[in-house]
Amino acid sequence: MPRLRLLAATSLLVASTACQNDNSLFDRNNPEGEPIDTSVDIVDDGLQPDIEVTPESISFDGLEPGCQSAPETVTVKNVGAAPLDLYDIRLVGDGPSAYILGGPPSGVLAPGEELLLSILFKPGSNLQYDAELEIESNDPDEAVTGTLLDGLGADYNYNEEIFNQSEPGPVDILWSIDASCSMSEEVNQLAAQFDIFINTFVNLGLDYQIGITTTDDSGSGDSGKLLGAGVISEANSGSIAQVKTDFLDTIAIANDGLGGEAGFGATKLALSEPLISTANAGFIREEATLQVIVVSDEPEQSTLTPTQYATWLDGVKSSPDDSAFSAVVADRTQGCVLNFSGSNAEPAPKYHDAIDATGGAWIDICKNDFAQMMTYLSYQAAGIIGTWPLQDVPVNQSHITVTIDGQDIGFSAINGWSYDASTNSVEFHGTAIPGPGTEIIIEYPVAGTCPTP
Repeated sequence: MPRLRLLAATSLLVASTACQNDNSLFDRNNPEGEPIDTSVDIVDDGLQPDIEVTPESISFDGLEPGCQSAPETVTVKNVGAAPLDLYDIRLVGDGPSAYILGGPPSGVLAPGEELLLSILFKPGSNLQYDAELEIESNDPDEAVTGTLLDGLGADYNYNEEIFNQSEPGPVDILWSIDASCSMSEEVNQLAAQFDIFINTFVNLGLDYQIGITTTDDSGSGDSGKLLGAGVISEANSGSIAQVKTDFLDTIAIANDGLGGEAGFGATKLALSEPLISTANAGFIREEATLQVIVVSDEPEQSTLTPTQYATWLDGVKSSPDDSAFSAVVADRTQGCVLNFSGSNAEPAPKYHDAIDATGGAWIDICKNDFAQMMTYLSYQAAGIIGTWPLQDVPVNQSHITVTIDGQDIGFSAINGWSYDASTNSVEFHGTAIPGPGTEIIIEYPVAGTCPTP
């Protein structure tokens, strides 16, 4: 990043010092730049004060933003024969914000007396900071003098993290739909946006199976059973077009007011004996990962705790990493009014606990954006990662850069990336979600170790 010089007049001030003696940095009352001898009185009517400021200039080494230098001392001495009135001691120029001045703002020095001032440098950014310690006094020929200050805010240290998007394997997806009457419009929207979900699988060449049940765990009727077409896949349906038709027809059955809001209990029934060997036989494949997705406007109401449910789900596959629970529900602590139906979506803390315990995804039903929901869910179900946690915390979010396979990706909450401070992660959106086999490089500035003053 180019560094900007904040005080354009610095070179002129430095040049002027070459024409002056050691007792003065510059003299604004002597525009011609002629040397001034302040060792003798130049005023006829009595003894005069004479100010001496050392050093004439101070340069601070480059410091990372936020770090602080060791103090430097500026000595102000009255080398004249009368009292020296220090009217004002101040920092001026274009970059004084990076300096900390220690000492009185004014005072009186008797002949031979001196005053010690301290200067510290603490840059706020990676820029050049030029300023003056300016002292105004009753010295007759140096009414304003001082010390030039310059310091560099060094560039940040950067972390580079490299991630690789894996190639997705086969996946079995179980949808558990809240079929109570308050969800009818939302379920219709889910069906209307199914093309987005299934087209992601087609584009990835994914080996998938889909099953649909409700959130009813009463144990009667169709509780836990795969509805309609049963196991929906290209192999069973015969074509992509028929897969879409089978899904829509089955969703319509699930949307027939079957009731019940117990996603934990219903999905456990669906994936356990006796149903997994009878009505739902063939849905679980040993080589496939398992994704459970609940869609509801109500909290989880089965007798299972989130810990019990997560422990059970982890045991369905040979490895806990091969299964996850996701949900399209309201927030953990607050609900909303759903736009489509006008009904209330209630807080769903148990579902959120299960999501956290199994590494699934939460999709906010309150946003009413089912197109975005289906895009996100399709990648989640396929095992495509859209959120990447960082090892360290960026000290400046505007300096984060992201590339996918060497192509710069812009900041955007629609088709780009964003940074989530609450999780310290970079999140991809829309068409910017990294595809299978891609390499993601994220660079960001981090706080370094400040030198000991």
